[in-house]
Amino acid sequence: LDGYASSRLAWTVIRQAAEFKPRERTGRYRASAGMLFRADAGHSRISFEDYAIATIDEVENPKFLRTHMALGY
Repeated sequence: LDGYASSRLAWTVIRQAAEFKPRERTGRYRASAGMLFRADAGHSRISFEDYAIATIDEVENPKFLRTHMALGY
């Protein structure tokens, strides 16, 4: 990360939740800056399908440039 941080690149590290597996696509997710997303109930999960949607959303409309983005429900 030091190499990225010292560069002029526009980068984002996208972290999936602790539970990461195929499920039904909901089109909903929550994102936060950080290493691991935990919901209010304490769980940490996201589907492959919603992770893909979130990744495309971030590419098209960046909100977490030059930092970590954690995903979950």
